[in-house]
Amino acid sequence: MITSPHRLAVLVALLLMATTACSNLVTQTPAAHSGLVQKAAGVSEFRIVCNERTWERTIDSLTYNRPEDLKKIEPTALEGEAGERGLVEVRLNGPQLVEYLHRLNRAAHPGKWEGTPDPMAQRMYAALTPVVDSIDPTAVSAEIPQVSVDDLIGVPAADDEPDS
Repeated sequence: MITSPHRLAVLVALLLMATTACSNLVTQTPAAHSGLVQKAAGVSEFRIVCNERTWERTIDSLTYNRPEDLKKIEPTALEGEAGERGLVEVRLNGPQLVEYLHRLNRAAHPGKWEGTPDPMAQRMYAALTPVVDSIDPTAVSAEIPQVSVDDLIGVPAADDEPDS
């Protein structure tokens, strides 16, 4: 007969096996995510420039219960040619950026039980990651971190065209 300590050991072993087997069923958070949100938490302002529909899609698709802090964000339409293309500027504070990163992570890196990755969330998360990672909490610089998500095909500017 298995004694009580042995039962406990078997139960713990089974629980560890089940946890390991199920680990890919929930959000597959990148290893660097924790460091990113720690850096994001300290910013007073972070700017994102993207198409208005990109912003709406990523913010609306993140979850059904968007926190009040993210509901307060109002994108500002850019002027000129950028505005004509539908680009907006979104300003986030540290807590908003942390929440946005957490929600993008869940949408961009779902586990098998959570559906398929959202390509818009993947693109936005990929754009934010290197900029947030470059934030130096000890720096005294006044530069506001900014990301631009506006993929264009490389076409020479009018001044760069070869002479005919």
